[in-house]
Amino acid sequence: MIPLTASETDAVLYLAEHEVVKVAADKRCVSEHTEKNQIKSAMAKLGVTTQIGLIKEFFRLIYGIEFNLQDARQVLAIFFLSLFLSTLGNLDQVGKRNRRIRRKGETELIMEIL
Repeated sequence: MIPLTASETDAVLYLAEHEVVKVAADKRCVSEHTEKNQIKSAMAKLGVTTQIGLIKEFFRLIYGIEFNLQDARQVLAIFFLSLFLSTLGNLDQVGKRNRRIRRKGETELIMEIL
């Protein structure tokens, strides 16, 4: 169970999503002062001293996962590799379509000449 209020939880989630307190406050329609106070309160309750530490601890409590930069980079590398590999088949289709269009254009040009 996370010992944070609903407002503190929202503040942490918006901070994680937008990375800047002012932007998170604007998105939540609260003052920047209120946003900072809720973040500071959440940091105190979770026993962390930095905003990144707050986000890491929050996600560890929610999802039971430890976050570190090396793991994040590996996950992103795998994601982008799979995305790239999934587009290779589509590239072949794009090439075929371009050749068809080019042939059609060439045929139309020949017909105009004749």
